[in-house]
Amino acid sequence: MADDARDGVVNDGCQVCSGDSGPAVYRGLYVVDGAVIPRSVGVNPLLTIAAVAERCCDRAINTLI
Repeated sequence: MADDARDGVVNDGCQVCSGDSGPAVYRGLYVVDGAVIPRSVGVNPLLTIAAVAERCCDRAINTLI
């Protein structure tokens, strides 16, 4: 996760960044799984991944409405 495409693939809303730089994103394209977490979060990451996915879904719903 990053603010723009120079530093990461997705933003804090799990939207996929488009282009080489800047905050532009592909509309409607989200990554909602453990791939958005850059490193291991512990022995059992289930709850962390679920929390990130739930946050992403909530933001996507609020963005589309």
